[in-house]
Amino acid sequence: MKRAERHRLVVLRLAALICTAVAVWLTATSLPAAEIKRVGLPGSERIRIKGPIEPGDDTVFTALLDAEPFPDGVIIDSAGDGDLPAALSIGTIVRQTMLPVSASHHCGAGCTLIWVAGVQRTTRTPLDPSGLAPLTSAVSDYLEQMGIPTATAAELIGSAPLSPEQAHERLGTVSTEHEARLAERCGALSLKEQQDWASIRALAAVDSSLNAMTTGMGGQAMYVVDPETERLAATARELPAAYRRDVEARRQHIDTCRREAVTAWRQAVANQSAEQGSMIESGAGRLDVLDFEQ
Repeated sequence: MKRAERHRLVVLRLAALICTAVAVWLTATSLPAAEIKRVGLPGSERIRIKGPIEPGDDTVFTALLDAEPFPDGVIIDSAGDGDLPAALSIGTIVRQTMLPVSASHHCGAGCTLIWVAGVQRTTRTPLDPSGLAPLTSAVSDYLEQMGIPTATAAELIGSAPLSPEQAHERLGTVSTEHEARLAERCGALSLKEQQDWASIRALAAVDSSLNAMTTGMGGQAMYVVDPETERLAATARELPAAYRRDVEARRQHIDTCRREAVTAWRQAVANQSAEQGSMIESGAGRLDVLDFEQ
């Protein structure tokens, strides 16, 4: 074999080895499919979605949701744009079952769709909805149902990613429809009562810390209360004792009513999905959130 021919074969083999190595590296570093599972202690579990949403993940999500006990919320972890139809389906189920949602790490288009469905929502990471462009009618209708006007959605999609503070301010931390329906059914504390309730809770925290200091660890426990809690507790001490008891009783009644209302609604959704074959199918139409039987 001529020298030039041998050199050509060596080059071809080297190129093949490089291509193989690149293919292996790309496979190893590509984004994995979403990992969807329950996390947390029994009785306070949440469903965690880690990784990009893929077709069929809404079915996996529904199966986890149907398991007992009912989860306390949803965590979205490092979910990029993903499959938007599956994200829309998961978001619809989240809103129907009135789950709170929190986001951490990268939150792209699919993650944003699920995040806005939470009846309470928080994020520790920027939201990047740019992957929703161009805005389709299906996404636009969905966002309208979640309380986000089309004009606002279009503006957000065309802007830079939202910081956590911007996401909380512009998209809100609660579903206003959800809160309005619960307030109508269960009542709500007035603004002043809410402020007083914060002071009453602070007073309870101070009293608890004082009690721990005097009775725990042979009287050697440390008293650790921040200045703001001390200030609020001092405000609560100025309130009449009977008024404090009344506010606490009303708050407990409201909380109990809200929990019972959410439980009743979730049961109604489960019954409806059983009749229609699946929760995914029953969530295909308009969301009549909290349409309770009075």
